[in-house]
Amino acid sequence: MSSEDRARSIGGPLPRRAGWLAGGAFASVALVLASIAAPAATAAPQAAGTVAAPSGDRCDVAKSKNKAMRASKTAGQSSGDRCNRGPTGPRGHRGATGPTGPAGSTGAAGAAGLTGPAGVQGLTGPTGPTGPTGPRGHRGEQGRKGDPGHRGPTGPVGPCQDVDALTIEGAEVKAVLTNGKAYAGIRQVPTATPSAFVWYDLTNGFTPPNTFPAGACAISVARYGATPTRVTIQVLTTTNLLYETICAQGGTTTAPTLICDKVWVPVNALSSATLRS
Repeated sequence: MSSEDRARSIGGPLPRRAGWLAGGAFASVALVLASIAAPAATAAPQAAGTVAAPSGDRCDVAKSKNKAMRASKTAGQSSGDRCNRGPTGPRGHRGATGPTGPAGSTGAAGAAGLTGPAGVQGLTGPTGPTGPTGPRGHRGEQGRKGDPGHRGPTGPVGPCQDVDALTIEGAEVKAVLTNGKAYAGIRQVPTATPSAFVWYDLTNGFTPPNTFPAGACAISVARYGATPTRVTIQVLTTTNLLYETICAQGGTTTAPTLICDKVWVPVNALSSATLRS
């Protein structure tokens, strides 16, 4: 049987090559012995199974050598002869996948790559929230005075309010104009603590019709004549008319009073007065 028909060596091609080398050695020894015994072979008949000596023909020598090699291989060479290989057997089942090996260690960091080109400018983002108010800055220089503006229309006449005062015989007399009415008041002076005024309404006359002028807008009080206890109270209207009424001091030194007739009479109008140039 050829050495190739035996089971393949698990050692790979090296053991098979060792077998071939051993077979070659046995063949060489056989050839040497055959050459020595050649003279004897011519005299004695050849025994059965004996290898005949080559006749000297190169082809016969090669055939004899091949027979000797096949005989030595048959005697002890391991299988592996490729010339007498049998048919390939069916393929076996695929074995199970082995377990995943452990992860290798992290390699060294590579060199930094080249800087890429600048990207296109992105869209403008939304406006952020208003920040806190900053500190107040230094006051700037005063600007130039502006041109006068146009004069506006005359406004409506406002409420007329006025006041005046006079001292007579240990008493203070006061005249007040407010909310379209005229008042006269009196109190004792001087005192350690100011006393309260006694007020009199001069717009409600005793005898109808009421003679208090309409449109009164200013008031004054002054002594009347040579009598130190008589006073005149006068008002000026929005139509430039002047009216007056007379009051006299009454009561006592500690509790003075006023006696007013509440009759308002016109004084000569300003338009009829004699004006000096």
